[in-house]
Amino acid sequence: EPEWTECFVPNGERKQITLSDGSVVWLNSGSLLVYAAKFEGNKRAIYLNGEASFNVAKDPEKPFIVKVNEDIEIKVLKTSHMDVEALGTVFNVEAYSDSELTVATLEEGKVRVSTDLTADKPIILHPDEQVVYNSLLRTVSKEVVDAGKIMQWKHGYLTFQGASFDYIVKTIERRFDVTINYETGKFAGRSFTMKFRPDEGLNQVLDILKEMVNGLNYRIKDNVIYIN
Repeated sequence: EPEWTECFVPNGERKQITLSDGSVVWLNSGSLLVYAAKFEGNKRAIYLNGEASFNVAKDPEKPFIVKVNEDIEIKVLKTSHMDVEALGTVFNVEAYSDSELTVATLEEGKVRVSTDLTADKPIILHPDEQVVYNSLLRTVSKEVVDAGKIMQWKHGYLTFQGASFDYIVKTIERRFDVTINYETGKFAGRSFTMKFRPDEGLNQVLDILKEMVNGLNYRIKDNVIYIN
């Protein structure tokens, strides 16, 4: 059995680590990565709950596989609902356990994405393409995106492209380590495209959100934000 290592990044933080094969991983807020201290055998498998960007060291003899689980157990590694396999490439995987969406986005190279819905027919991604798996609706879709923009979170940007209000709220909670209370139904069914710079703090982000979302007001008490 390999020696497993855990790397957890708390809300409000980001972290970069280098794996034993030289692959570089950027972990976003609220993310957990489980990986072998040293890769052995004929593949390099790691486990992710959260969001991470990967710059994979090339090794054609050992495919690099990111396994996404709703719950990571080191002693009993459960069957993942998405595997992203690469030989040498740059890609992003977003798979938070509190979200029904699991998203794999490719910036450079080529990856093969397998899900429990497409096990017999893996999806091949080319640059600026992504796979979106919806565990609630049980659907898988392939879309064309600007991968460079999506991966700007590594540099502190918050970028949303056609994102739901729920998704934006959860991202803000993780980024600033706060709790946001709001009426889910009030802003449902709407999508938003917006971008925040690394130097914009919580209040600035909320003020811009207030300008862009009709009918939104907020107040802050301690570490809790109330939106109505």
